[in-house]
Amino acid sequence: MASFAKHKMQLSQARIAIFDLGYAELPLAVEFGKQHDTIGFDVSAERIGELCSGNDRAAEIDHLSRPVQLTSSSELGDVRSCNVSIVALPRCDGLNLISPSSMRACQTI
Repeated sequence: MASFAKHKMQLSQARIAIFDLGYAELPLAVEFGKQHDTIGFDVSAERIGELCSGNDRAAEIDHLSRPVQLTSSSELGDVRSCNVSIVALPRCDGLNLISPSSMRACQTI
């Protein structure tokens, strides 16, 4: 069995992909984007357009300022160079409540 330490990377080398820019993921992408190369991915090109113009219709963050290291995309090819992937899933309490966009994100990874 391979050692975890063998696969450890320097945090400065992390290129982070955060999938499905919803109520949990968007604030997470913004915070990571303040210090790390981060791509926020969403299948909706309309959603990406809104975010790129500074609009957050869900009002999950008070002011959508563009962190220097955050980009947003609806193009899957843009996340291929990432070496860290994050998909936030809701607590299900025994029910199958995974959103279709979260399911697509998991299938993509």
